[in-house]
Amino acid sequence: MKKKIKTILLMFLFIINLSALASLAYHRWGKASSVSPQTEGFEVLESLREPIALDQNQLQQLRSLREKLEQEIAVIREEMQSKRETLAREINKSNPDLEMIDKIIDEVSYHQSQIQKRTIRSMMQDRQILSPDQQTRYFSLFEDHVRGMRRGRGRGLRVRGRRGHSQKRN
Repeated sequence: MKKKIKTILLMFLFIINLSALASLAYHRWGKASSVSPQTEGFEVLESLREPIALDQNQLQQLRSLREKLEQEIAVIREEMQSKRETLAREINKSNPDLEMIDKIIDEVSYHQSQIQKRTIRSMMQDRQILSPDQQTRYFSLFEDHVRGMRRGRGRGLRVRGRRGHSQKRN
């Protein structure tokens, strides 16, 4: 009787773990994002309007720069996604080629660095639109965001908060 209960309990735990892993995999890789990167970028701009005191003209100029940036990096994102799919296929092979995996990881890293470089260059263009006081607040928010990333995802600046207001994560 005890052995039968243990077997049933182990099967039950196995099914729960399998379900949790399937759910995690779905949310991590299978579920398409409901917000495009460009829409997300515009939400960030809108959420910065109050803390930085942007006027309508500045907001429009920043939107124009953001559109240009998004067009530039859309191609890089597509290439990066293609590399990630290739990586996933290689990892799933019965005998994966580790040299190829390393090469693909390097290529993905290169694409990520290109996006970061272009984003920072875009921020430097943003500087030309902002007053010195606005620049100070703008880059202070960026510093808070970067510091929060170092400590983990649970902290730092959360730009896309409720009603578009910036807020700190707890």
